Amino acid sequence: GNTSDQSMTFNYDTDAPESKVTTTGGAYVNARISAISGTVGDQLYSSTCTSSGLDISSFSIKIERLSDHYTWSGSTWTAAVSTITADAPSGSGLVKDWSLSLSTTFFDLLPNATHTFYVYTWGRDKVNNPSDAYVNVESSSQVKMVFSYSVSTPVLTGVSPEANTARNDV
Repeated sequence: GNTSDQSMTFNYDTDAPESKVTTTGGAYVNARISAISGTVGDQLYSSTCTSSGLDISSFSIKIERLSDHYTWSGSTWTAAVSTITADAPSGSGLVKDWSLSLSTTFFDLLPNATHTFYVYTWGRDKVNNPSDAYVNVESSSQVKMVFSYSVSTPVLTGVSPEANTARNDV
């Protein structure tokens, strides 16, 4: 009978991407941090796997305020779960760099107290066969960074003139 030989090339990618926060955390932060940054890469944990690549448009970040579980939307604190899109991960190779700028509003909208924040990051790859349902997605519930920041109301203290006195020169 008639026979035909055919070859087919495909990626076999069974591993979710892995994201990391490289900004130092885990401590009490006395100053406002201006950005959180890190890396994300499509992993190859098996010698039989070929990376399908990152879907950089779906890389996500969530910053949660531990005291009330509010999340940062990029412009305000909200009770609804909110994720933020960072600057698109970039760089060469399988591992990409990412960065999220924190505006002064992030800190200005905090009520007076010491706050602890959890930072979550996760990515997904480009597996799409036989459908997008097979995409490998990193866990969105793993805390990648913890930091604390203290907010307090400034106290105005009069130095001169002394209490219950008056001066007509300085």
